[in-house]
Amino acid sequence: MNDHTKIRVCFTTQQKDIEVDPTPVFVPLSLTPSGLNHIVNHLLEKNVPITFAFLIDGQFLHTSIGEYLTKKNLSSETILYVEYIRSTQPPIYLASYMHDDWVSSVHASNSQYILSGCYDGLSRIWNGSGIIVAQASGHSGPVKSVCWIGDTQFATSSMDQTIKIWKLKSKHDSNFEVSCRCVYEMKGHTMSVESIAIDSKTNRLLSAGADGNIGIWDISDNNVDLIHNAGEKIHLDKKRKKNESKSKTITKNPISIVQGHSSSSDIIFDSKDSTVGYSVGTDHHIKTWDLVTFSNVDTRTTKDALFTIRSMPTLSLLACGSSSRHILLHDPRTSSKLTTVQTLKGHTNFVVSLSPCIKNDYMLISGSHDGLVKTWDIRAPNGSLYSIKRESGKDNTKVFSVDWSSSFGIISGGEDHCVQINQINDS
Repeated sequence: MNDHTKIRVCFTTQQKDIEVDPTPVFVPLSLTPSGLNHIVNHLLEKNVPITFAFLIDGQFLHTSIGEYLTKKNLSSETILYVEYIRSTQPPIYLASYMHDDWVSSVHASNSQYILSGCYDGLSRIWNGSGIIVAQASGHSGPVKSVCWIGDTQFATSSMDQTIKIWKLKSKHDSNFEVSCRCVYEMKGHTMSVESIAIDSKTNRLLSAGADGNIGIWDISDNNVDLIHNAGEKIHLDKKRKKNESKSKTITKNPISIVQGHSSSSDIIFDSKDSTVGYSVGTDHHIKTWDLVTFSNVDTRTTKDALFTIRSMPTLSLLACGSSSRHILLHDPRTSSKLTTVQTLKGHTNFVVSLSPCIKNDYMLISGSHDGLVKTWDIRAPNGSLYSIKRESGKDNTKVFSVDWSSSFGIISGGEDHCVQINQINDS
């Protein structure tokens, strides 16, 4: 097989607006992705060229076609099916929003605002211009996790062992200000509440604490809370008097709280099934939870401490950030007690935060104590696509939280007291 040999290539894509004729064309084996890019643009006959990436059997092509065939021990007599997609562009820096202390958590996925949690005990709501439109103060310790509940409510958790639910209200005046008030305070953890997750369809909240406990809470506006603890069921009547002030904060007890891990943990809902949850802990375990009976139905053990977990629903995978500096991809459906489908390598310190891309099922971002945010496409197994540095210029500053928002782009918060916003423009 030499570089003058030609092979029939059929170009395919899942993006209807850039489809070409599927009839195979002859191309030299010496062609690299750059040459393939030229051919596809020629077939498209567009005025403005598009930069493409190419995949064969689900993996990105980085070499010539000839080198690929040799590596895979394939013949040039066959038809080679090459998928092309728009290439992911490098992230560009947009802005940084300064805080008074470490930024522990960020979330803005489906909101017009960015929500940030800070070690100064405050949660701040920012608009797209970097202006604080509201501020939630009520925790007596650092805020560890924040999460939107629709567009008018949000939840916060803290080292003060509590979770709070807040409601937003617009002030109809010339300043267009927004106010927020705490409507529920939730108690049950005995140490810092490290992580919270919301399922708006069922009005349920999951919590994971430094005490290893996992909690499930009802965040709907009802009058009776049910607490399960060591088999006991205690109904606590919370009927409010008609003349009670609307601004009063109501204390809620957990529906159930159990010892899930032996140390600090993170938890999420299954994105397809609200009756299923997943948690990971620094005790090296990945656990699956039946949220109807609130029982642990599957436990898997890894070699490393696990700090964060996120779902990649279309691929039926769980992405876990670990102390090994890697991202571990697991399939929770398999019967094996430990099935690492893939390992993403590139960070040089703990991976503590992950967020999948809403627009691309194969992509996610990660935040690490090495001070970097990395973008990944799991079809590119040899490393991250891009690394995003902190624009604050501070050396060895840890990233604590990331969120890939459809509205704002890539949002990250960290030890440099900043919420940083980067964006990937579509080509």
